[in-house]
Amino acid sequence: MKRIFKTNEYNEALSIRGLLESAGIPAHISENGFRSRGPILPEGIDVWIYIDDQLEDAEMLMEDPNHEVREPVDIQAFYHDLDEGETSEVLENHRFQIIMYGTGLIAVMIFIIYLLVND
Repeated sequence: MKRIFKTNEYNEALSIRGLLESAGIPAHISENGFRSRGPILPEGIDVWIYIDDQLEDAEMLMEDPNHEVREPVDIQAFYHDLDEGETSEVLENHRFQIIMYGTGLIAVMIFIIYLLVND
């Protein structure tokens, strides 16, 4: 991912993301602060592009909204694939955590049984 734009206005970030996505460049908004019905404080908002190879096209598109992106992607398909990948990654992470907690619980139970038997 590459940062393409930074602002303090959420609507401006949405506008940039919309411009990028309408041309086939998937983008992500990252809030680096807190929002209270106004501008983001203190650090602002970043707009990132997912595909590093589209950086030059993204910069040119921001200068000229009529710029033709060389290799646009299907935005819906991209986000669908991204969601599936993130979901399986999250599930795998949860599976690992459950195994670790379970192993720890079994170790504690064995220790308690050992203490009860040896008293």
